[in-house]
Order: sequence, then structure tokens, then C-alpha cells
Amino acid sequence: MISMISPPEEEESEACVSSQMTNFSETLSGLIGVSGILSTCDGDTIDGTRVVMQNFLYSKDVVTQVKDPIPAEPIDSSLGYLAVQVADHLCQIPRTFSLSQKKKQTWQELQVAAGKLQLGCTCESSALALSLVFGALSLLQTHYESIENLGLDAKAAASAMSSTTSRNKPLRHSGRHISMAVLRSYLIHAAHTDLLSLQILNHFAKAFKLGGDDSIEDDISAGAIRHAMRDVRKSNDNILMDEEVDSNQLNLLKRRISGAFALACQLQPWTILSPETLVEAAIPLELWHAAEDICISAHKASPEPLLPQNPSHETIYSQQRQKYNAQKSVERLIDAAIEDRMYRRADALATSLYDAGGRSRYVEARFNHACETISKVIYRRQIPIVDKQIERIDKAVAKVQQDESKYGPAVQPSTPTDPSQEIRKYAIEKLEEAGDISSAKRLASVFGLDYVYDERAILLAAAMRRRRYLQFDDVLPGAVPSLVTTPQELKNVFSRLREDSLRHGPFGFDAEWDEETQGAAVLQLANAKMAVLIDVPALLGTEDGVKAMKSTVGTLFNCTNSVVVGFACRQDLQRLRASPSKVRAYPESAGSHHCHSWLFGTRAVVDVQSLVGTKEPKLFKAGLSRVCQHYFGKPLDKAEQCSLWSGRPLSEHQRAYAALDAWVCVAIYQKVN
Repeated sequence: MISMISPPEEEESEACVSSQMTNFSETLSGLIGVSGILSTCDGDTIDGTRVVMQNFLYSKDVVTQVKDPIPAEPIDSSLGYLAVQVADHLCQIPRTFSLSQKKKQTWQELQVAAGKLQLGCTCESSALALSLVFGALSLLQTHYESIENLGLDAKAAASAMSSTTSRNKPLRHSGRHISMAVLRSYLIHAAHTDLLSLQILNHFAKAFKLGGDDSIEDDISAGAIRHAMRDVRKSNDNILMDEEVDSNQLNLLKRRISGAFALACQLQPWTILSPETLVEAAIPLELWHAAEDICISAHKASPEPLLPQNPSHETIYSQQRQKYNAQKSVERLIDAAIEDRMYRRADALATSLYDAGGRSRYVEARFNHACETISKVIYRRQIPIVDKQIERIDKAVAKVQQDESKYGPAVQPSTPTDPSQEIRKYAIEKLEEAGDISSAKRLASVFGLDYVYDERAILLAAAMRRRRYLQFDDVLPGAVPSLVTTPQELKNVFSRLREDSLRHGPFGFDAEWDEETQGAAVLQLANAKMAVLIDVPALLGTEDGVKAMKSTVGTLFNCTNSVVVGFACRQDLQRLRASPSKVRAYPESAGSHHCHSWLFGTRAVVDVQSLVGTKEPKLFKAGLSRVCQHYFGKPLDKAEQCSLWSGRPLSEHQRAYAALDAWVCVAIYQKVN
């Protein structure tokens, strides 16, 4: 039976280290023995494997590392011991050179060491030796990954081994069947235990180019990946929405999940596993590049619908369904970037994944990015960039229309009816708001539009827009609130907000930011009768402001007797936590990784989007504007969403938009309940 190895303390005695190495050896020997791998190898291969690892350990630069006698029998114990000793030496190399920061020399030394394992009398014996050392590195990685930097040593060693092995074609070819059998055994165990690092096993698979239809069975690969991801939802709830954010725990989770994602991309178990499931897990952890790689892998692996099914594989998803899953994963990834108001990233994803399913989101993503850019460059008086953004939209529309004639229409759920005209109108409206009438006229002239600055016509258009969309003064009395910028203002207005909420129920909240800046620019709070707009950078820029934010907003968000309602608020909370503060977070106590900051808890926060999806399944994953229209008869006007939120002063339109977003959250919550 294979037992879990406990993590070590930072200061380890020599006896403790020896005991741990023995545990590693026994664990690897157990994996070898239970799997029956050695029974498929002839005696010459096994003897050659032992010789190549012994030669490695007794070379002149390594011999001092071997302190205990090498057991001769049983054979699985002997090979397990040798593999762990070799892996441990490989891990020592980056530790030695890290002190001098000689990264290039470290890599060269690792490659030289890895090359020694390829000097067996046969390719089969070298392949078995490498396969066992990969397993030992996987055990070491899992054991040490919670200790700062130590987990990186096993990863560096595995990367060097993978790099040298992948270039050795005779070894890869002759040792393929052995490496495949060993990897299959590791994955079977990884589906039931946390001992093995999938990150290292991915390097193993890449070394021998294992992956695709002719290698590991999809159900075996999927089992290991699902096991690694079994606690992702729970971890997301505990880490990303919890009051105590342990950065070390979060980074550890990201590394483990990244290993599972990388292995999925390599082995491609898409007949069993939906890529959309992995993308959904990657989004809360902000593993955008990993999610993009998953989409690319699933797209490349999806077969043509007319090809016959492979009868040797038991599939859950048909070939047509695999193509559908691949496209849905791309659409979900781009939608998530748009929902999180990461318009530049959404544009980049829709561009890079255009042929994999991004075509259906291409114009929408580019339109949002263009609106965001236009708002910012007009604020900065960089007017020529406006023309380029409009041209980008025209080219995007033309590209999609041309491809529709070849491949048929792609569903584009939120794209404007006429994006080319809409982006021109948007640019002209923003120029008019900025008082730059001459640039508005020039832009209209360049694009052949009739333009006359008619204040009456502008007012009429504004009135029509007011009738179409929910307005601030439809639901909240009084003037649009100004930004709260000082600690005393915050305390005064917060006191009124709390008193008012005793009569008018829970709070709603939202945050606004610019993608390229750190943290949030504005925090909005509202109840049924009033709204407050908080200038986050201004308040967090002083010690008194930080204290005021902690005693007001921080206390409210962590109060178990309060309800603070957001809508798809994961990114809002992350932005608020990431906002630069005059007072740095500090550890709760010695040896603790939990940190106090002004936003020290979120136990009062409720995400109303999930409640809406439960009550109204047709609104599952619907945006705030659509949900608002469902409950209140009018959508929200999202024209200001892409504006420059870090600029000061904010316009009245921006402030009204921000206040209304927070009010709608609490109003929807009251409707749902």
C-alpha cells in the first residue's frame, strides 16, 4: 500500500532527510511493483536500467551524494531507490547555481546530467531509467512544492530531461512502448492519489511525444486530470471569495491546476473530457494562457465529423460533439474576458482563436476594445488614434462577412446591428462630450457622414435614449452623487447609508477600473434609496483613508449580519483587493500567510448572478443589463462601461452609470428573494 508523505519542516536533520528519501524510494517501488511494468521488460533491459543509473550516481561529480548501500533485491526496490537518488541529485543542481543566479549555466548543467541517463547499453534501458526518474521527480515535486523555490528544482530538472530526450529520436522511437506503459501506470495512480505531480508527468509525456489517439487511453488521462481538479470549485470559494486570502495557497493551487491543464493539452483526452470544463476552472484562477492552450489543443484534436469512429476507444462524446465542445470552450473564454471587462484580452483571444470558434465573438470583442480605447485617447487628446480604431472595426466586420459567405453565419449574441456605424456614432458622441466639436466634424467628414452640431437634435436623441434604457432618476431620488474622496466624507456618508439600509434592506455593490491599471478606480455602494461613489485611489493613498475604508467598507463586507450584493463579482473583489494601498497588508501572526488589509473579509458578499440563474434558467450567465430588462422592463445603458475610470473628474454620465449598477444589484436581489 502506498502511503502519503508528510511535508517537511524548513530545517531538516540529516536523519529526517534520509527517512524521507527512504519513503520516496518505497513509494516509487510500490508504483513499479503494483503496475507490473517490470514483468513486461526482459532481463537485459532491467539490468541495463540499473547500470545506467548506477553509472550516473558513481560518476566523479555525483559519488559523494550516495551514502547508503544500493539494495540488490527485490528489483523494484533497487530501481526505485536508484531513481530517487538520481532525481535528488538533479534537484541539487539548480539549488547550487541559484545562489549565483547563473540561469544559463544551471540549464547547461541540467542538460549534461540528463544526457548521462541516455547512455544505456540499449535505448530500452535508457527509456526505462528516464521513465523511473520522471516518476521520482514527480514525487519530489509534490512533496516540496509547498516550500518556496524547492518545488521549482524538480520542475527544472524535468524540463531539462524532457528537452534532451525529445531531441533523441532513436531513444524516443525504441523506448516509446516502455515509456507509454510507465506513464499509463503513473496516471492510473494519479487518478486516486495526490502523490504525483501532473506538471512533471506532462514533461514526461512531452519527452517521448506521447499524446493523441495512439498513446494513453483517454479515460485514464481524464481520470488523473479530474482528480487533480476535484477541489477546484471548493478552492475557488474558499480562496477567491474568502475573507482570508492565502497567497501561498493560491499559488500552490494554480501550479497544481496548471499541471493538469498542460497534461490535458498534451494527451488530448477530449473524447472523455470537455475542454469547457477546464476553461471554467481556469477563469476564476486567471489562468488565461492555460485556458487558451486548452482551446487550441481541443480544436486541433477535434476530428472531421465524417471520419469513422475509432472502435478501440470507448467515447462519451461523438466527433461532432467534440467539435462543438471545442468551439464552446473558446466562446466561454472570450465571454469571460468580456464579462470581466478585459476588452483588450478578449480582442486578443478572439483574434488568436478566430478559426477555433472566436469568429462568433470577434466583432463584439473588437468593438468593446475600440470603445474603451476611444474613450481613453479622447481624454488624452490623442485624436488620430480614433480613426485607426474605426478602421479596425471596419476590417473586422468585412472579415467576418467574407467568412460567413464561405462557412455560414456565426452566432454573435451581443454584437451591435451595424458595428461600423455604431463605432462612428460612439466616437462622435465622445468628442462632443469632450467639447471637441471641430474633431467631431472632421471625423464625420473623413467617413462621409453628414454632421451638423444641432443641440436640439442631440437633446432629442438623448431623450430617446432615456426612454429606451433605465435611468438613474427613474429609481433614485436627488442629484447624481459625487465621488467621496476624503476619510471624513466617507465616514459621514457611510453612516447615512447604514442608517438608511436599516429601513431599505441590503446593499448592492460594483466596481469600475481600467484594464491596464492596478486595482479599482471607483467602488459603488447602494441601497434601495441612495448610492455612494468611493474614489478608491484617493482614499487608499493616505493612511487615514485606509483606516476609514477598513472601518466602513471593510467592516461591512465582512459583517455576517449584513448582505452585500454583487453581480458576477469575482473580478470586482479581486480588483478591490489588488488596489494599491498606503498601508501594506501585514501577516496576521508569525508563521501565518493570512494577511490583513482594508478589505479583510467578504463573508457578507452574495453573488446574485447565481441566484438569478437558479430561479430563471434562461438567464443563466446572462449579463446585468439583460437581467435588469427581465425584472424592470428596461436594460441598462452600457455606453459608459468602456470609459476612462481612472481619469478625474468623472462626468455626470459616468457617475450616474456607476451608481445605477450598484442599485440594480440590490434591486435584483430583492426581486429574486
